[in-house]
Order: sequence, then C-alpha cells, then structure tokens
Amino acid sequence: MDINSASSANDLVLLLVMKLLDESSFSSIIDALLKLDLCDPDNINARNTFKDTNFCKNLVYVLGKTSDTEMQSKICGLIASFTYEVDMNDQDEEDYFVRHFVAYGAGEAIINSMKKSADHERLQELGLSALANLSGGGGQVLKFNEVEGIVLEVVQRAMSTFPLNVDLQCDAVGCLYHIISQRENNRNTLMPIDKIIIKSTLDAMDTHLTCKYFIEYACFVLKKLVLMSKEANICIRLKGGAVILAKVECHFRIQSNNGIADIATTILKEIYQ
Repeated sequence: MDINSASSANDLVLLLVMKLLDESSFSSIIDALLKLDLCDPDNINARNTFKDTNFCKNLVYVLGKTSDTEMQSKICGLIASFTYEVDMNDQDEEDYFVRHFVAYGAGEAIINSMKKSADHERLQELGLSALANLSGGGGQVLKFNEVEGIVLEVVQRAMSTFPLNVDLQCDAVGCLYHIISQRENNRNTLMPIDKIIIKSTLDAMDTHLTCKYFIEYACFVLKKLVLMSKEANICIRLKGGAVILAKVECHFRIQSNNGIADIATTILKEIYQ
C-alpha cells in the first residue's frame, strides 16, 4: 500500500507507523491528513483511529528533527487539529491527544521551531494554534510556568511581526490567557511579564477592534489580570486601554452583542475603581 491507494484514516495510520518512509512520503501523508479536516465533529472517528499508535510520538520526533519550515508548519497544523476541542461535553478524545503530545515534548519542539523561523508567518500562526490547544483546559496540559518568559517572547514576537493576521492574534491571546491562568503564585501582584501581556493585548485590540472572536478572547485576558491585581488597572490606563475598551464597548453595543460589550464595561469599571 502507498499514499495513492490509502483510502481511509486506518490506511494512513498504517503508513505513518511504517519505519521505511522517506521525507517526501511523510509529507504526502501529512497533506492527506490535513485534507481530512479533523476539526470537523463528523471526523471524530477518524481522529480516534490514531489512538494507541505511535502517531503522536512519531509526529513530534519529525518536528524536532526536520529543518524544513513547510514541514514544521504542516506538523504544527496537524497537532492543532488533533487537539482542537470539538465537543465541550466530551473531553476524553481531546485529553488523549493533548496528554500524549505534551508527554512526547510537542511544546518544546513547537517553540524551538518558531524561534528559529520567526519570519515564517504560517509556522507562527499554526504553532500558536497548537500551543493554545495544548495549554488549555485541565488535566495534563502543557505547563508554561517554568518557561513563561520564553513562551511570551515567542508569542509577542509573532504578534508584533504579523499584526494583521487576526487568526494568529487570536491564538496568541489564547496563549497569553493560559500563561496567566497557570500561574500558581503571586496572584495578587502584577508581574513584569504581565505588563508586556497588557501592552501586546491592547495593541492587537486597537488593530482588530471590530473582530468579534478576537476581541472576546482579548477582553478575557484583560479581565483576568484586573481581577488578579489592582496594579493591572493602572497599567491598562497608562497604556491607553480605557480608550480602546470604550471603543469596544460602543461598537459591540451598537451591534447588539451585549456579551462582549458587558465584558468591556466590567473592565472599565474595574480600572477606574
């Protein structure tokens, strides 16, 4: 059997676990998997096919070894697809792949790839998507605590290099939210790293002021910080956050999206207490 005769996820699994694949064949299999649209709820069974194989381990291994940025981008995209939360009511499947990718060092491999190719937009976008998925939720997720400075450096560089890529910005603020959420200590103190998070978030909000799904995530980041520390209120004001939040509140109130408008109003009230 070869890539041309593979007709199902089961066939692709068999090809992936074979030991005699060259890089060209591996790339073709990755392309075929990406075409399956594994984020689609209808393809949950296809994802389940890869359980109890060496799939996660092999994928992370290749990501760590290859210097091909296109291949790295594809692998990050595949990791993001396998860890995407399809069903909020059924965590078993997502937890399985998150747990195994994390255990085999996917976080480190993704971050290293992103650091080496900071100007490759697709790699940065898909790398952030994978990191956001791997670090979210409970259970055995990717922990940023010990390397949050390195993670923030990667996230901030991607945000500033590609400010107009709203999908990248959305996954970036997802990573920022998880950095804050995972912090066990100093929950009542604004850390130096938090000031960078506030600035990066506000800059992106000013650029994508009317983008619903991005602004919602960004507001969650700011709300988390203002509820953790009174110092965050001052920092947000000093960085022009009040004006940006007022614009957000006004725009989404006019659009009858009271959910986002209310979050912006809550943050505004907090920063002026």
